[in-house]
Amino acid sequence: MMPFTAAPPPRLFRFYLWLSLLALVVLLAKLAAPLQGNFRMEDHVGALIQGVLASPGVWLDVGHFVLALVAVHIAFAAALWLATAGWLATVAVPRRTLRLLQLLVFALALLAIFILNARWYPLVPSAFLRRAPTLVEGPLLNGMLGLFAVSLAVSLAGLLRRRGQMLAPAAVTAGLAAVVGLGLWTPAATGGGGIGSRDPARPNILLIGVDSLRPDETGFVNGKTRLTPNIDTFLADAKVFDTAYTPMARTFAAWMGALTGLDQIHNGARENLIGNDVVTRDATLGHRLQALGYRSVLAFDERHFSAIDKSFGFDAIVGPEHGAIDLLGSYFDHPLVNLISHRPIAEHLFPYLYLNRGRAYNYDPGAYTDAVLTELSAGGEQPLFLALHFLLPHYPYVSNEVEELDDMEFHPQGDRRYHYFYRMLLKQADRQFGDLMTGLEEQGLLDNTLVVFLSDHGDSFYLERDAATAGVETEIEIETNTRGHGTNVLSQGQYRVMLALRGYGLQGEGAGRLAAVPARNGQTVSLIDIAPTVADLLAGTSAIAAPWPGMDGHSLLGSIPPERGIYLESALTSMALMSSEIDEQQLLSETARYYWVNAAGKVVMRPDLIDATVATKLRAVVRDHWLLSMSPTLEDELILLNTKDNVWWPVSQAPEAAPWRAMLADMCRHYDGDPGFDHYGLCQRFAGG
Repeated sequence: MMPFTAAPPPRLFRFYLWLSLLALVVLLAKLAAPLQGNFRMEDHVGALIQGVLASPGVWLDVGHFVLALVAVHIAFAAALWLATAGWLATVAVPRRTLRLLQLLVFALALLAIFILNARWYPLVPSAFLRRAPTLVEGPLLNGMLGLFAVSLAVSLAGLLRRRGQMLAPAAVTAGLAAVVGLGLWTPAATGGGGIGSRDPARPNILLIGVDSLRPDETGFVNGKTRLTPNIDTFLADAKVFDTAYTPMARTFAAWMGALTGLDQIHNGARENLIGNDVVTRDATLGHRLQALGYRSVLAFDERHFSAIDKSFGFDAIVGPEHGAIDLLGSYFDHPLVNLISHRPIAEHLFPYLYLNRGRAYNYDPGAYTDAVLTELSAGGEQPLFLALHFLLPHYPYVSNEVEELDDMEFHPQGDRRYHYFYRMLLKQADRQFGDLMTGLEEQGLLDNTLVVFLSDHGDSFYLERDAATAGVETEIEIETNTRGHGTNVLSQGQYRVMLALRGYGLQGEGAGRLAAVPARNGQTVSLIDIAPTVADLLAGTSAIAAPWPGMDGHSLLGSIPPERGIYLESALTSMALMSSEIDEQQLLSETARYYWVNAAGKVVMRPDLIDATVATKLRAVVRDHWLLSMSPTLEDELILLNTKDNVWWPVSQAPEAAPWRAMLADMCRHYDGDPGFDHYGLCQRFAGG
């Protein structure tokens, strides 16, 4: 007959720990299986993965990740011990029954985690319980949580009664629980005013960007859509620049242009992940404003392709860490990790997963906004410079929430499907923007502030309104309506962006000049004009003696020379991006050869391929409503586009009034000596007509 016994506390903990670690192994094996088909170990993909495995930095990150996973499961076992040891150690039952009780407790705890995972993140693969809505949405979870609360209270009482035997382990476990609890708790951002600069000479400078935002998808510009009520409200009292361009329709290049005021040929940001050692990190707004006593904060909720870090002049960063593990972590799905990946403790345990929009189905928009506001509240009354980006509308056009649009019918395939989900995510990003602006106002950060609202680029879905028509009969075949972004300088849907300025309580000459800017400004401008505008504003408040020299951009607070040229260039692309159904395996296969993983575990473009990549670029110059493009595949012609009417010509048949010769001269001077530029000698051939 089996003896009746109460298990000693250490045995209870060991049993929970082994069960927890066994669950970890089973989950990892289960979740790793789908990944085997996502990476083909062949050609350039295999070489890239071998590079990942050869990087010491990657192995350090992997080691950190594994230790963090083990720590989470130890904490889980400790929490179960604390909630049950006080009464399980006093129950005299057969050993088999005791183990069954522990197994039941463990199973109920796992079930509660899976239910929470399915409730909060119903689209992640591990949320399979979503198929049982009665289980997920019913009262079962509340009942289990109540049961665990009672168990914890009884257990703590039992532990206190048995102080001699269990006080030490109970104290250690309770201390661990307190540490974990503090790490899971997100403190509320300070409100009620008192945050940010009150010095008129040093106003707060906030750059707020929404990824892929096409101006014509806002109600302010479109007049019909209701996707962006918060953005529309902001723009209604802002100075809006109706004809604004991004220097390159990719996030890193666009933000580098905004932060430096330099064209990409001068700031070095010719491609995403080109390597921080080849870009002008020392000439950013972050460094310039730090020198004036500003606290500089960067907030990016996805950093797959933007490696901006503290070396660019930032005191604090909100968002995930950048590196190879960030890319691989997009596929990681673990219920317990999902639940904590937006809590403060995850910033230390899982820095590559923390607030990461790249893990689309596990992303929490509200948690990201709250984390930003909490970080800003730590600055007190120090002048603030914030560069913030909302990435929700970017490909893959999915999130944790699916909602219907009332102004568009859903189509399950092709470009119209992508366009539908893009607009859905734009609606969600608008809510983030509204929450952010409300939080900034509550904190008092809109009392002495310049807000620059921008999009880094647009996006193209093969929309009819994006297609340009030929102005003459010609045998030249060109594509003006390619998909994606950064693929075609002739695509206005990709290169036209939102740019607006709004002052809150500004004082001095700079504030007066901002007030004099027309509410709807028709000048042709660029994101590289943002940094000169900030410099001009500060010079008008006496923070600096004169605007910083050496920038390519122009201040938006004054008139811009009509002969000014804005330079655009395309980015590295692939045929996979041009397809109506994007194949991620094909995309990886086509682009993998351009990248490697350095010793620090960061994915960067291979230095030996940078010039070859630059040589394939489409280049363009914009003046007023004219755009002149040079393609490395057109031997005998350039393309001139009237952006107002969306009509194009070969320059040999261009309208006489078009200033294309002066524009070509500007382009030839600007790109002279650039790898691959004017391979066919068109600058000399068309010089002078």
